[in-house]
Amino acid sequence: MHAVVLKYFLEVARCGSIRKAAQNLFVASSAVNRQILRLEDELGTELFDRVPTGIRLNAAGERLLQHVRGTLHDFHLMRTELDALKGERKGHVSIAAMDSLLIDFLPAAVEEFSETYPAVRYTILSTMPSAVPDRVLNGDSDIGICYLGKLPSGLEVVAKAPFPPGVVMASSHPLAKKAQVSFDDCRGHAFCRSAVSPRSTAWYCQSSPTSGMSWCRPFPATRPPWSSAC
Repeated sequence: MHAVVLKYFLEVARCGSIRKAAQNLFVASSAVNRQILRLEDELGTELFDRVPTGIRLNAAGERLLQHVRGTLHDFHLMRTELDALKGERKGHVSIAAMDSLLIDFLPAAVEEFSETYPAVRYTILSTMPSAVPDRVLNGDSDIGICYLGKLPSGLEVVAKAPFPPGVVMASSHPLAKKAQVSFDDCRGHAFCRSAVSPRSTAWYCQSSPTSGMSWCRPFPATRPPWSSAC
């Protein structure tokens, strides 16, 4: 099967909509629909069920999705190996991480990595910590960085580090002079927390041949909302 067909199928499966998939692929909906119909005709079976909210994979589609993810993953690995044979280090690395890591940690890590491998491109997705493991397991991201909880089977933890929670306050705050602050100490004081939002923000980073590393650009440029709670 042609790589374009696999790419279209994968995006339709991810979006659950031919129209949304076409928008993400920057092609006409008719072109995507035509490729899906051609794929179903070639395989001799329907791959999607039509539902009121769009389309979803049926049993045959789910099986094909596993094959497509494995095929595309092996293809990217093969390209990396071919580049290595030519003395080049190219490729694409996709990372899913908590939004707090996009401020300093990941830009610094990508910049350092780019000094050694300037031709490598990166896609960094800011998402909820609970969604990171599934993105890696499903093959949507190569690397996931999040708080370590119960992981689905099939994932491997390659590195971990302690990240104790901290408290930020004005120097005049009653708790500012304490060497350590417990959760009980915080009771009765107003505080701010990040509001839970289902939206994710994709960031795209690429090495610059002149300046080395450009700052990440968000698609779309949104910031997580903040709310106060007492």
